[in-house]
Amino acid sequence: MKRIFSFVCMLLLATSASFAKNVVPVYTSCGKVAHIDTDRTSIGNTLQQVAAIEKALCDD
Repeated sequence: MKRIFSFVCMLLLATSASFAKNVVPVYTSCGKVAHIDTDRTSIGNTLQQVAAIEKALCDD
């Protein structure tokens, strides 16, 4: 069962990497890292996503 699960995970990872060409890391002020796809969005929308990620991951 572990082998099947590992195979499915690797397949999904390879498939997602081929679709998301412009995935960039977002480093937050609290040291956490998130990844966003910037391929289908504007600069303004990307900045809003970064602000939302910062708030979600670092606000206590």
